[in-house]
Amino acid sequence: CREIIVTEWQALPGQNSFKLLYHSSMSWDDAQNYCRIKHWGLASVLHDESHRNIHDLLEPTGAQSSWLGLRRTDTRQWRWSDGSGTLQVGSRNCVSLHMQYSQWNSVSCETPYHFVCYSKSELQMSYN
Repeated sequence: CREIIVTEWQALPGQNSFKLLYHSSMSWDDAQNYCRIKHWGLASVLHDESHRNIHDLLEPTGAQSSWLGLRRTDTRQWRWSDGSGTLQVGSRNCVSLHMQYSQWNSVSCETPYHFVCYSKSELQMSYN
């Protein structure tokens, strides 16, 4: 895998700044594990402005869908990577951001998608 670091820094509401890093598509679990190895996590989108910022950052890459850090737990509750909860999203177990419609979709966790990782100081975005 080839990684390209983009040195543009931006701020997300409630978080510090982040930088973009492109990587290959993966399943939700593989993407989450990749993020956690880096001491990050799949992005939790807790504000409308964060959703718009991530969509605007992914749009120029041509990615059709991207994993977000939202997954249904064993107890059928929806949880973000940071542990916060949310309302019911759909019938499948993982959530992606569909770029064309800028909406969240519940999808199979095995589907390989680009992904967005974050930390308090950085955000990583995957792209082929």
